[in-house]
Amino acid sequence: MSTSPARTLAIGFFALAASTLPLSACDGSRSADNQPTQETQPEKPLYEISEDPAWTAPTAGKRYCHRYINGTVIDAGSSDLTLRDAVTGKTKWAYKKATSCPLVTKESVYAGTAAEGEIVAFDPLTGKQDASSETDAIGNPGGGAPVETPGKIHALFGGHLYTMDKSLKQNMWQYKEKADMWVEHVAAHGVIIIVATQNGKVKALSSEDGKVLWAYATPSNGLIKQTIKIADGSVYFTSEDGSAYALDLATGKKIWVTKLGGGPAWAPHLAGDLLITADESTVYGLDRKTGKTRWSHWGDHNALLASEDLAVYSDTEADQVTIRNATTGELITTIYPVPGANSIAISPTHLFVWTDTDIYAYKVTKRATA
Repeated sequence: MSTSPARTLAIGFFALAASTLPLSACDGSRSADNQPTQETQPEKPLYEISEDPAWTAPTAGKRYCHRYINGTVIDAGSSDLTLRDAVTGKTKWAYKKATSCPLVTKESVYAGTAAEGEIVAFDPLTGKQDASSETDAIGNPGGGAPVETPGKIHALFGGHLYTMDKSLKQNMWQYKEKADMWVEHVAAHGVIIIVATQNGKVKALSSEDGKVLWAYATPSNGLIKQTIKIADGSVYFTSEDGSAYALDLATGKKIWVTKLGGGPAWAPHLAGDLLITADESTVYGLDRKTGKTRWSHWGDHNALLASEDLAVYSDTEADQVTIRNATTGELITTIYPVPGANSIAISPTHLFVWTDTDIYAYKVTKRATA
């Protein structure tokens, strides 16, 4: 166990209409003269974040794919995939091989392994390997998790999409891009699969046979390096051209495009009727229907995540984690110091922060509004 981080700063927020408030140098927005200023915190808290971690756990090596799923936190590393109890931090099981990000279903945990072309399935309670399937893929699995459609699992290997039945006994179809391009990310909703290609295209595929249903090309052909989100009949993604996009899931037609302030756009996260994203200097809350900016805050950040109520980002230079009301952008609290905070996950009761050596779990309590 490592030493717990020190106390947190002020906590709480009003559920007010969206506004942009001035911030300090490490957590702020730009004022009229383009200089960061001090931010005022709300007086009546609806949330409390524990002053010290509820638990900590050591980790080994660089971690990625940090997620909260069904009472557990799961992460992958260069040599293992580990599942922990979200309340206690105790390790439930660990698979001692390098893998892709995992897909967790009620029946199984699926991941691609460093063994080329292999998908494995584990029992989610014990971590025992139940099944595996080899493809003719050349190359290690993509960093993203496999996705699920009815009766099927779809996984990236070497930039190509491979589909098999959920038992991993039958390879069903493959999708490969032409002209030496490759698929960067994949998402699924119902019987539709959405892929993002290396040259800035987004395509919808039928999960039955991989047939292309529609295609959309970003005007800049900017690389889509980040994850794709699907909700309420819309497809959301961001590009290295510095823009956030929303497309109609059924037709692929553009709903809106919003150019951010500068630099590549970060992965989108959904929080109620907002899309939370960032660029090199600013965190944004965009209206999911229109793409208009509802709130923004300038400041250093290197990891970002959002839930229904919270927008959370870390700043390794300032050794802090900032927590905001996702709807209004108002500051809830800042956890400091958390040296090297580089990844975040959120559950209904905890905020999980990964550093280079440890996980910290902070208790999150939502107060009654009455």
